[in-house]
Amino acid sequence: MPARSIPAAGQMELSLSWSPGRPPVGVTTTFTATASDNDGAVRSARLCYGDGTPCDEEVRLLTTAQLVNACVFGDNWGPRQWSHKFTKSGAYPVTLTVTTRGCPGFPDETRSLTTTVTVG
Repeated sequence: MPARSIPAAGQMELSLSWSPGRPPVGVTTTFTATASDNDGAVRSARLCYGDGTPCDEEVRLLTTAQLVNACVFGDNWGPRQWSHKFTKSGAYPVTLTVTTRGCPGFPDETRSLTTTVTVG
């Protein structure tokens, strides 16, 4: 199973993997995403498949306790799984975008990780 991980600027780290590694056309591909941030709480994640279909998004409604804990201990989100079927063969730029809510004194951040998934 291929996996990509990138430490983004600041403290946020994103990772994305998928199975099967080279998905056949019409077969469900499972994407697994994680994110962590040491100076804020993960508040939303979006996965876009690069094939013209709508992106999938998850938005977290953060409580005050979650924000306070994230500022003290950092925040880990996931692993979160999404399923998708590609209808044509080809190479698709799959993009994971994560937004965090910054702790006092730290800005909100948005980071993306793009990797190519070859279908067929």
